[in-house]
Amino acid sequence: MIHLITQFYKVNYQDQPDNLIKQRQEEITKCFKSNLEHPTVEKVHFLYESEDDVNFMIQEGISKEHPKLILHNLGHRLTYSDVYSYGNSYLKDKVCVYAHSDMMLDYGFDKLSNMKSNRVFCLTAHNPNTCNRTFKCNCVRQFVTPKGIFTPTIDGIVFKGGFINEEVINKSNHIMHRMGSENRMVAILKNAGYTVVCPNNILFAKHIHFVKIFAKQHNTWIELSGECKPLEYYQNIHREQYRLSYDKKIVGGGIPFYLGTAKLVGELN
Repeated sequence: MIHLITQFYKVNYQDQPDNLIKQRQEEITKCFKSNLEHPTVEKVHFLYESEDDVNFMIQEGISKEHPKLILHNLGHRLTYSDVYSYGNSYLKDKVCVYAHSDMMLDYGFDKLSNMKSNRVFCLTAHNPNTCNRTFKCNCVRQFVTPKGIFTPTIDGIVFKGGFINEEVINKSNHIMHRMGSENRMVAILKNAGYTVVCPNNILFAKHIHFVKIFAKQHNTWIELSGECKPLEYYQNIHREQYRLSYDKKIVGGGIPFYLGTAKLVGELN
């Protein structure tokens, strides 16, 4: 059994049409409800920003008394530091999964009972309509390199509670959804000695994001240092580096390719 750590919210993106806001909310709510009913999920830990989020959850038809639901008053927007700290404090030796709010867990999570404490698994954002569910599924960015197949497209992580060290927690104090935030998270973990890989077609989660509107954080890239750059700054660099070797490429906010990506693997050990 696994413990899902997440943050449910009311969609309130700026300068977006009401009909798209409504449709996007339906996607977020659908994922939350589905994950609550997933047979391998023991508990869903909703680290909420405010009581308004809990009240909105109730309005969306989810009871506070749901037997799988754990409410935790975080008081602010979720960061990776919060996820790791919560896992260390409340879920020691448990398999913890963090997934973005538009990720719907599917299959493979029942195979995690013997997860090693020094490994972190990345979840790719599979498109349920186009993914062929093979090792290199091509529904997210996957690059064939001299060192194997790597992906920078990560929308969730799996780790063992109680085994994320303070160095990682202190450095990972950035919110999700900023461009490059997952690449920064992977780099911090690797620099701290963790093995970070992606069991691409073993742990499968669907990315439910067909309504293409985004939060304002998507306007900036976060660097490994924690500093942010405008969206166009790294987009221009990314476009100009396609001829370079992977040893010289970057991902996200200027992070070396192999440091900020996860290698696809065909096993969980």
